[in-house]
Amino acid sequence: MPAAMYRTGLLSLGILVLLVECLTSSGCGNGRPKLVKVTGKVTLDGKPLEGAAIVFQPKTSGEKAGFQRPSTGVTDAQGQFAVRTYEPGDGLPYGEYLVGVQKREVVGQPKVNPGDEASSSVNITYKWVVPKSYADPLGSTLTAHVTSSGMNPSEFALTTGGKPAQIEIVGPKARFNDP
Repeated sequence: MPAAMYRTGLLSLGILVLLVECLTSSGCGNGRPKLVKVTGKVTLDGKPLEGAAIVFQPKTSGEKAGFQRPSTGVTDAQGQFAVRTYEPGDGLPYGEYLVGVQKREVVGQPKVNPGDEASSSVNITYKWVVPKSYADPLGSTLTAHVTSSGMNPSEFALTTGGKPAQIEIVGPKARFNDP
């Protein structure tokens, strides 16, 4: 084997070893941002809110700016939640977030079972426990800021404003003017 080929082979092997080392050490190649463990609390009219879904959507400017993956959590009986981006409780990347909180309940019993063929032709009535205005992070007024020391605010105090729960009917027979 000529010496030049031998040196080229060693150089290629050296580059390969460095690449593998970079990819397997300290998360260099997983493409995931550094996460901060984040917990918080959600209340509704001053009381802990159980079973609410909370969504954190990164604030962005311009198309495809930075990290885009939304993160989620679900509140327990005390209104507490831990945020998940990739794995349960792993947290959020640093940054600014738009926040949405949703909880709705089925009203009454559907007339068919969800697995039945006829279920696709039945309307379902929901009661919004949390006002619908909080549900979509893009339309909600809730925001959060995550730094190395955690999330601010760590509690989201929602209110119904004394208004009755909104009722929503969804399904193929629902009409815009239905109550």
